[in-house]
Amino acid sequence: MTILKTLAFSILLSAFTFTVFGQNFKSISEIEKQLDPLAVIANHDGIRRSIDLNIPFELNSAQIMATAKPQLKALSTALKGKLAQCNIALVGHTDASGDAAHNQDLSDKRAKSVLTALLGEFDVNPHMLSAKGVGETQLIAGIAPNDKRHRRVEVSLVDPEACKKTLSSNKSMQKSASNERKIDW
Repeated sequence: MTILKTLAFSILLSAFTFTVFGQNFKSISEIEKQLDPLAVIANHDGIRRSIDLNIPFELNSAQIMATAKPQLKALSTALKGKLAQCNIALVGHTDASGDAAHNQDLSDKRAKSVLTALLGEFDVNPHMLSAKGVGETQLIAGIAPNDKRHRRVEVSLVDPEACKKTLSSNKSMQKSASNERKIDW
């Protein structure tokens, strides 16, 4: 019986490790692809480009966990690269534990915590970023209201159409290789 319990625990631990360190991490190319304003997706509230990153927070905390640093680095690289001309919103979220006013304040602090890290540690252009919290008003569908996966920061394009126009005009700057400027995307 002990061997079966140990084996079951090992399988559970392996699955947890894969989820935390593999499946949830978004690479630079994944970030760029999901926020790409040149590709259009429709959702219930119109056109929106956003991505939930693996930037976890402990219960009742706005301190970014150390495990989020690689994700922030990948995000900053994308923001300084292909998405450098786009305005980005950092939207903080909470789970449903606690009262609404406290959750609103906490979600604001989470978004600002990510903003501060991107500006201070990763030198992202401050003019392209904004931060706001939405408290517990946008819980992820299909999971329990107090689930820790609600404690997150979502990254989205503020104006996908303006970003799309900027990227399109930059692409039109590509010229032939003879003595002219070429921009690779």
